[in-house]
Amino acid sequence: MCGLRDPETFVLNSANESGTAGNIFYNAGAASVSYFAPNYNSLVSYVQAALKIPSFTSSSSSSAPTIALTGDETSVYDSNGVLSGFSFTNGNGAEFRKSGNTLYISQTGTISESTVFKATKTIPSAENSAYSLWYMSGSSYQTTINLYRPESGTLTGYFKLKGQAIGNLSLTKTTEDGKNLSGWKFGIYSNSACTSLVSGPHTTDSSGRISVTGLTAGTYYVKELGHTNSGIEGLYVCSSTNPQKVTIINGSTASVSFVNKLNTGRLALTKKTDDGSNLSGWRFGIYSDSGCTTLVSGPHTTDANGSISVDGITPGTYYVKEIGHTDSSVNEKYVCSGTNPQKVTIAGGAAASVTFINKIKTGNFSLTKTTSDGLNLAGWEFGIYSDSGCTTLVSGPHTTDSKGAISVTGLEIGTYYVKELGHRDDDIEAMYSCASDNPQKVTITYGTTASVSFHNSLEPGSVRLIKQTNTGKNLSGWQIGIYTDVACTQPIEGSPFTTGKDGTIVIDGLSPQKLYAKEIAVDDPYWVCDSSVKAITVKANATVSVTFSNTHNGDLRVKKNAVDGSPEGWNFQILDADRELVETITTGEDGYAASSKLEPGTYYVVEIHDRDETYWTYDAVVEKQVTITAGTQSEVEYTNEQFGILVFCKTTNTGNQLGGWTFRVQDSDGNVVGDYTTDETGYASTGKLKPGSYTVLELSNGDDYWNCELGYHSVTIIAGKATEDAWHNREQGLGWFHKSTNTGESLEGWEITIYSDKECTQKVTTVTTNADGKVGIYLDPGIYYARESGDTEGRFENEYWLVDESIKEFEILPHKDVDITFVNTQYGKIKVIKSMPSSGSLEGWTFIVRDINGDEIKGSPFITDASGLIVSENLYPGTYAVEEVIPDDSPYICVSENPQSVTVVQGRTAEVRFTNSLRSGKIAIRKVDTTGEPLAGAEFLLEWSVDGTSWLPVVYSNSGYAKEGTCSSEGLTDGRLISDKTGLVEFTGLHPERLYRLTETAAPDGFQLLADTAYEGGLPDDKEYTVDLTVVNVRTYELPETGSKSLVLMPIALILACSLCGAILFVTKRKKQ
Repeated sequence: MCGLRDPETFVLNSANESGTAGNIFYNAGAASVSYFAPNYNSLVSYVQAALKIPSFTSSSSSSAPTIALTGDETSVYDSNGVLSGFSFTNGNGAEFRKSGNTLYISQTGTISESTVFKATKTIPSAENSAYSLWYMSGSSYQTTINLYRPESGTLTGYFKLKGQAIGNLSLTKTTEDGKNLSGWKFGIYSNSACTSLVSGPHTTDSSGRISVTGLTAGTYYVKELGHTNSGIEGLYVCSSTNPQKVTIINGSTASVSFVNKLNTGRLALTKKTDDGSNLSGWRFGIYSDSGCTTLVSGPHTTDANGSISVDGITPGTYYVKEIGHTDSSVNEKYVCSGTNPQKVTIAGGAAASVTFINKIKTGNFSLTKTTSDGLNLAGWEFGIYSDSGCTTLVSGPHTTDSKGAISVTGLEIGTYYVKELGHRDDDIEAMYSCASDNPQKVTITYGTTASVSFHNSLEPGSVRLIKQTNTGKNLSGWQIGIYTDVACTQPIEGSPFTTGKDGTIVIDGLSPQKLYAKEIAVDDPYWVCDSSVKAITVKANATVSVTFSNTHNGDLRVKKNAVDGSPEGWNFQILDADRELVETITTGEDGYAASSKLEPGTYYVVEIHDRDETYWTYDAVVEKQVTITAGTQSEVEYTNEQFGILVFCKTTNTGNQLGGWTFRVQDSDGNVVGDYTTDETGYASTGKLKPGSYTVLELSNGDDYWNCELGYHSVTIIAGKATEDAWHNREQGLGWFHKSTNTGESLEGWEITIYSDKECTQKVTTVTTNADGKVGIYLDPGIYYARESGDTEGRFENEYWLVDESIKEFEILPHKDVDITFVNTQYGKIKVIKSMPSSGSLEGWTFIVRDINGDEIKGSPFITDASGLIVSENLYPGTYAVEEVIPDDSPYICVSENPQSVTVVQGRTAEVRFTNSLRSGKIAIRKVDTTGEPLAGAEFLLEWSVDGTSWLPVVYSNSGYAKEGTCSSEGLTDGRLISDKTGLVEFTGLHPERLYRLTETAAPDGFQLLADTAYEGGLPDDKEYTVDLTVVNVRTYELPETGSKSLVLMPIALILACSLCGAILFVTKRKKQ
């Protein structure tokens, strides 16, 4: 309709093209034509919907909103719901994709904030659509329906993007030798530890370059990760800082470079000489071939320590050769004793070592020893000296072998002096004298052996034998044999020899030699004879004395009495008169211990307390005096007693509190022996107890955290032994289990099962909460798992209860309490009951449920089922608001309070009822005369019909609902109402979906009755369902106007509106077809 709406926006104009109100035609049509308004408004909605653009765009590029991009991808939501019909073009640094009403934007490059992006939609052509032109001849109004812009077009929404700051990175890789630039891997990280990879790994190209674009501005760390070829990687070492910090700036390219050096090796050479001298000055060459023809490095010369260190050697195999010394005299003195050259392998980043050892050039020495009797050639010692005074020993002493020979090798070349030093056996040495020059000069030359000889001559001697006794008596008559062998089996002539009155005898004319003397013992237990074999060296021209000493002794015996023990193995010390230890004796199985032979005199016997005094008590007298008489045996007696002990061993499961536990010991008669308390290690001891049976009780310490053993132990004490009595207590912790509910009620009777494993397969025990929702239990220390497993009142299966299904892990610590809480929730529900007393379906009605904060609950809005019911999910107890949502164009209204407040109580379902009725319609008649004055007394009959074939008068009903064939107007009689003095008649409470026929059945006095019906048809399909009529009655003497068909007067505007309605209905009908 021309001028009614703006052709661009389709928004209602305030004035049309003729300058009159823009909605004049719309109002006329809406007032006179059924269903005009909703159909027209539906057309408007379609047109306006076609003009909608996404909510995040603007219809003008100058006011385009800006979307800020974050992360890898940014999403924006179209609340207008039209995104699917629009297209987006990738480019200018952005890429787009759609999913439902969400647009996803990825930044692919630099985005200018001035760039305007478009969302476009193609509007189809309407060129083939039909349209009509309607007009009224002679009218001041003309109505046109036409198409504005029938051709196709494009609908565009504009927006801008604010991109993230983006920069680039350029990396350059170089190597010391300029080779192997490609294949090096680098990672770009967000942290200095290089654990969070942002980009890469990237690999260098043949020029050693890497270029990375699209990095978000910020600080990064670039790290060299190695080479794709491990063999190449081993040739180099990174000489740059790795990783390197780099800052990326928006729109710029940051540069970083890495340099790798060749991974060379090092050679460490050590020079040694066998005398440790002349280490410096030795020259060495490093060659690439075993023939040492191609020198790679050197010659190098050793320092004062004999060392050479060569760095920067390319990895590989080399040959190191000693060339000689810079000083020819030093070089002449030594000879290389090892392999020369030596093969060595150099590895990158490592040091290889090689050692060369030189020995001094030497000669040899040979000596021959002779004697006049040809005997005793072995054992003669000689020294080799560098000076004639024989003060500086060079080698030796050396000892002749059985042939009298000495061979010495490895003597440094030069002049020496050889000297006889004597014999290793002084007796043999005494038999001879040296007959040769001593010392003798000898010269050693390289690679030769120098010789020298020494000769000794032989002389006679004599031996004196002497006898002594401790008493100075009985010196004569002792026999002593002299032998040539140490075993004393080869006596010399005249052996054995007998002592005279003074106890001596001399044997003359003996050749210098080694002899052996031995006394022939007498058979008397109290005599201790000198039984040793005494070596005699007969020396030339000398007398050698040999003395034999004998002792005449007594002895003693110790007797041991051991009560409840063995008398064997007891030790005693025998002390002399000065209390010096003489000997220690030990008792045998019979309890006796005998001393060795003792010289007569006063002695003391002391028992050694070497037994565990835990078990033994010793004789009260420790030291006892005894007198030894020659030829007799003295005796002394000791008595000891042996006990047993009882040791208590306390252990706990935690190892805590081992000390402080008290045990009571009773003998076999029930008498208390004593109470004993463990120390910090868990041990306690009774001390000495006589062997026998005892009873042990543990006394309580009053601490409930300890689970102690019950009853008593019977123990047997054995002499000489510690009887161990072990007691084990378990230290526990206390676990408190709490039950909490949202209402603070129903706390008792919940069952909680405790397990030892996380999978809850190893049950420990089950506990049940008390009226306070609490239960405690002592448990051994450890990790446990608890979960609710049931209850005594069937709440686990109750639909209103939500049970805490979590598994609680907790740790029990010794002597500690731990609290574990399970929270259960008891809910209620809301049940909405929908009723429709008049007519209509109970299914499909929408309700919104809000909590006390005004927020919709989960699942809202709800829709009624076929029975008109809605049952909510479980809800927390409290107050809720239930509101029925009725569409604006619905013919129904809610006659109940809406919204309604409802209180949800735990364990119950709260019911709330809603009743709907059809909106009631109304036919209002204003009865006037031709001057417009109201007329009273006009009677109108209102009839109703379903399809217009049969008609019935409406009947009165005050039910409050719009029912078929009823009317709620007071005073209704047989479907008739009479106008009052205001001329008004209103038929109210009419069913909105039925047809009605209004007839004037009685005219006011003096006025003519209408010839036709005043109205026939349905009620308008809008919220009001109201028909307003003005009925004009003519006095009986008035004539109707020319051309009038009836006495119903209608304004010209209404006539025009009716024509317009016809046009609109026609157009609407065409479109539906």
